[in-house]
Amino acid sequence: MHAPASTLLLLFVTGLALFLADRHVRDEAAVHKGLERLSFSTITDFEASFEEPLSFDPAHPPIEALPAHVRALHGQSFSLQGYMQVLEHDEEDSDLVRQFLLTEQAPGCCSGHVPRLQDYVLVTMDGAPTELVALRTCNVEGRFTVEPWVDEEGDVLVLFRMQATRVRKGR
Repeated sequence: MHAPASTLLLLFVTGLALFLADRHVRDEAAVHKGLERLSFSTITDFEASFEEPLSFDPAHPPIEALPAHVRALHGQSFSLQGYMQVLEHDEEDSDLVRQFLLTEQAPGCCSGHVPRLQDYVLVTMDGAPTELVALRTCNVEGRFTVEPWVDEEGDVLVLFRMQATRVRKGR
């Protein structure tokens, strides 16, 4: 027994309306807090000719190769949604996180390409650690900076950082 096409269309339209309303409510919540929602595509959708590993050269910092619209984001506060990849747990409670990488793709998934330097944001909690959010998205609120993170060998690991004031579970 098949449902009439008009019933299926009504279900589709209702579902689409609920989806759009929910998305609007989530975006409005960020706006009401004074935070603009930053999309990963804003910071990732460009080609850069970075050699990997990229050695940090203070005379030619890698941020010079970033598009102007990306550099202009430095110092602004945003809400950014992505997946948490833990770098540092709290010393007293392993379910709490102090520092993590935020990525657009789920951990272990590279969507057919090797992740690039602009595909990660290094997030450090401002104050208290946050709850671990595993295998689902999280919304991070805080101050975004265009500032390379350089390891002990002088290699650039990420181009962007975020000092987080709040992390919430996504959907």
